[in-house]
Amino acid sequence: MGPDICVVVAGGQSRRMQPLGDKLLLPRAPLSPPILAHVVTVAASLCDFVIVAHAPGPVRDVVSRHLPVSCANKIDWQLDAVPWSGPLTALAHVFTSVRVQTANTVGVLAGDLPGITTDVLQQCHAALAASEAADGAALLRDGRMQPLIACYRHRAVAAVVDAVAAGQVRLMGVLDRLHVIPVALADGTPEWRIRPVHTPEDYEAWLAWRAAFETS
Repeated sequence: MGPDICVVVAGGQSRRMQPLGDKLLLPRAPLSPPILAHVVTVAASLCDFVIVAHAPGPVRDVVSRHLPVSCANKIDWQLDAVPWSGPLTALAHVFTSVRVQTANTVGVLAGDLPGITTDVLQQCHAALAASEAADGAALLRDGRMQPLIACYRHRAVAAVVDAVAAGQVRLMGVLDRLHVIPVALADGTPEWRIRPVHTPEDYEAWLAWRAAFETS
């Protein structure tokens, strides 16, 4: 069981990934679909509907070709209203949609998580469901909450929309004022379940881990 809907944030410029290009379009493994295709597929396998918030460019066309036919009708590609303005602005635009406004719980995933699995978002959803007072539940990584691996209730959705209308730009600044439960992965869970790729070094580390994991 997971959130009613999931928003995949896929609007970054990948500045730190140069010269490899857009990190979302890098293959998850040699000759494999792009990283973003994996994230969207995971979200679609768990949620009734998925919104992908993306910037101008080839992302939609490239990734759509790699998605399973079974999830094609679940995906809504939404172009960021103000491209490259950060996750808070991107989420606020998507959060005004009718589908999000009428959802009981909204999952959020970053598009640059090559090792993400459905159980990660399920843990966030379970933690949120266990606390009626909570506005959200977000994964912990390196002792810090990850707002783009999380589940939220409508109170958090409304707070994000209101924050952008008030001129705010930092997502964590909004969440710090809400009741967001930290969710820790079980001991022994590979860090790559929730670790993003930001740089060429990150990407090489992911490929090395995946190769070792497949041969272990």
